Amino acid sequence: MTTSKKKCRFCDQFGRTEEMLKVPLGHVHDNDKCVIGLANDKREKTVKARKNLATRRTRDDKANLRNESTRHQLKLTQDVFNEMIRLLDANENCIACNKSDAEIPDIYTGGKFDCGHYKTRGAFPQLRFHAPNAFKQCKGCNGGSNYFSAKRETVNTQFEAGIVRRFGTDHLAHLKSHHPDRKWKPGELIEMRAVFAAEVARLKRGEPASRDWRSLTDTTNSNLIKSG
Repeated sequence: MTTSKKKCRFCDQFGRTEEMLKVPLGHVHDNDKCVIGLANDKREKTVKARKNLATRRTRDDKANLRNESTRHQLKLTQDVFNEMIRLLDANENCIACNKSDAEIPDIYTGGKFDCGHYKTRGAFPQLRFHAPNAFKQCKGCNGGSNYFSAKRETVNTQFEAGIVRRFGTDHLAHLKSHHPDRKWKPGELIEMRAVFAAEVARLKRGEPASRDWRSLTDTTNSNLIKSG
């Protein structure tokens, strides 16, 4: 008669089934070393599993907080919007000083050009994602005007001249007119970012813009600054 044997779940050694203890998912030798060892292993695995679960929950909670944070979503959406504006104006000179890429020294970190807002994001946050208010602007004009009042006045005058030169007086008048306050919810920012990201991808493929983003009559553009 053949004796049945089973492998011990702790030491991996085979033993006669009738001399072993039945445990969940197998057998273990009926001795202190294997029984206690298996119990300790299970305890360690349980503790580790609980720690891993707690880590995952903490990570998920942080991700949810970031997704629910308006400040976080504003930054992400602003980055994509700014890239879209630079791509839209890739063949244009600086909106303020009217210098071309070749005329600007290559001394700046992150490229020569920024996305410049005529009505600044700080003073007019409701226009931060309004494409008619944003243009390709060299870092010298965009950055320097933030620190020197005299230069700010000069750049602002040049900025207005550049807007009129490219888009006409009605465009400048529109930007100078009243715009209602606008506050975005995280979900709205995520949706807008998807629109901007799709346009960025399109422009990087060398395709024309999906629409005239600087149009003052396009309701799609105006919807981005309508009162929430």
